[in-house]
Amino acid sequence: MDFFQAQDIARRKTGRLVLLFVLALVSLIVITNLLVIVTLGLASTEAGSGVAFSATDPGLYVVISLAVLAVVGFGSLYKTASLRGGGARVAESLGARLLVPGGGDIYEQRVLNVVEEMAIASSTPVPPVYLMEEEAINAFAAGYSPADAVVGVTRGAITKLQREELQGVIAHEFSHILHGDMRLNIRLIGLLHGILVLGMMGYYLMRTAGVSRRGKNGNGIVFLGLGLIVIGAAGTFFGNLIKAAVSRQREYLADASAVQFTRSAEGIAGALRRIGGDSAGSQLANPGAAEISHALFSQGVSTSFAALFATHPPLQQRIKRLQPQWNGDFSMAPAPDQDGSGSDRASNAAAGVDDRQRSVSMLDVAVVSALQRAGSPDSADLREAHRVRSQLTPVFLQAAHEPHGARALVYFLLLDSATDDASRTGFHAQLAYLKSNADAGVYQELSSLIAQSDRLAGGDHLALINISLSALHQLSSAQYKLFGNNMLAILELSHGCNPMSWLYHYLVRKNLDVVFAAAARNRRARSRRLAECGDACQVTLSLMAHAGQQGTAVPTAFTAACQQLRADLPGLVDTSLRPIDQLNRAGLYVALDELSLLSAPEKKKFLLAVAACIQTDGAVTVAEQALFQTFAEILDCPVPALF
Repeated sequence: MDFFQAQDIARRKTGRLVLLFVLALVSLIVITNLLVIVTLGLASTEAGSGVAFSATDPGLYVVISLAVLAVVGFGSLYKTASLRGGGARVAESLGARLLVPGGGDIYEQRVLNVVEEMAIASSTPVPPVYLMEEEAINAFAAGYSPADAVVGVTRGAITKLQREELQGVIAHEFSHILHGDMRLNIRLIGLLHGILVLGMMGYYLMRTAGVSRRGKNGNGIVFLGLGLIVIGAAGTFFGNLIKAAVSRQREYLADASAVQFTRSAEGIAGALRRIGGDSAGSQLANPGAAEISHALFSQGVSTSFAALFATHPPLQQRIKRLQPQWNGDFSMAPAPDQDGSGSDRASNAAAGVDDRQRSVSMLDVAVVSALQRAGSPDSADLREAHRVRSQLTPVFLQAAHEPHGARALVYFLLLDSATDDASRTGFHAQLAYLKSNADAGVYQELSSLIAQSDRLAGGDHLALINISLSALHQLSSAQYKLFGNNMLAILELSHGCNPMSWLYHYLVRKNLDVVFAAAARNRRARSRRLAECGDACQVTLSLMAHAGQQGTAVPTAFTAACQQLRADLPGLVDTSLRPIDQLNRAGLYVALDELSLLSAPEKKKFLLAVAACIQTDGAVTVAEQALFQTFAEILDCPVPALF
């Protein structure tokens, strides 16, 4: 099962979750109706004919049902609204602390490095990392999408696990990020809270019933109180059952994806064995752990009827699936590698530009392989990510790790190249604008980056943007507004067609708007079919052809892309290549907005057309590879490096 199939499965599982929720809600409505009817009957019997009551009055059932729907609905909406901040809000609700590079703790730096390597390997934004001060070994991923995802780890996980084991745990969490499990988890938290509100109401009303027991309608109130306890128990039962049913199978899939990512079952299996042999295990002391128990790496809370309500499969079963020959012994080496890893301390060497060309046959294989590994990169991708990160120019990597430097880095990547008179004019105008309008200290950071620009490889741009996104999450709303205005101003002052600058800007805004802009978080739109996106395909493929080819090769590349699309969609209307002077940033953004609404299988078809555009001249450059990966990431289809 590849990434695109997994995305479709995750969408279908959301539908099943809604169905389970509806069934649970119907059950609670029926129970509540029966309870109130019996209670009113008892009250009517005690009061005699003075109380008018008819069990056949449909209006009564409507009122009771609407009351239950209102309680559950408002409870769900309240909880969902409280999590609008995405993964960061979930982490903060658990008292977790945001980790920043350079804190001096080798274990904290090691987990930050591992997360960065995983993100570079999978070509996704680097998620912020939060630390819970718990001795247990556990972790979680939370958020609505990769754009607002965070990874949380416990102190026990970063100090008790060896680097390979920590990689296995983080790879497991990245699988949840890439396969759409996080959105499911947050929706689950909101929906279940609505059901459980009925239980909380039952508890408080039962206390009221106890106080009122000696009143005139004592028997009715006592019965109502007992019934509300039953409703609360039913809500808890259904809630835990839904949570467990949705969670367990996804854990097996995430374990398998972690093995594919690291190419080693020993890493994640070792982490699971270490949990089994550790005195603290994976049980969290935090009172909020029960609410997110289904999102944790391992069982975080103890439950009654564990086989029925456990959100995770037993450790023994998970380990056996990973290592069938395991003998059941949880004992492990007593101490992890104390220095974390040499690479976690080492400085980064400068990278050189690699502009190698590949044959068409090699490229065919590389593109198909990369699409198959989308969302599930393998150990070769992880090794390549480690190499890329270790060779990033130190000044650029350091800039990407803190908010001032991250803004300067993005500005740097949006600037004109200054390779001719026109671009030099734009470049100097852009610098003059930033000198007057950038936040204090940012322009100085930008000047440092410009001075080192000859040491930056073209293939490192996307990795640096993805690393910088984590630091940019720390901006205030006012800082982000100024940052957004400055990015637009830079692009307006640019001379000519600059497709990579446009794509980088779109990617940054796409990932940060969901964090800072409520309208972006709440935006809902109808999904599109590729056959409905003819103009969007024409614009993006024309841009790809112009950006990757020159002269007569441009129409050839565009034609090859259109032929690939028509092979998958025979009914697609013929399109013609748009001249370079008819392409603009606004048109591209509209096209990308439309293509982002495609289903996962449709996105795969479009990316195959983009790949066909690359292949026509029998060679691929670093710039073309970056273009392809950036397109894929914008479409939420993270594709590892082609080579």
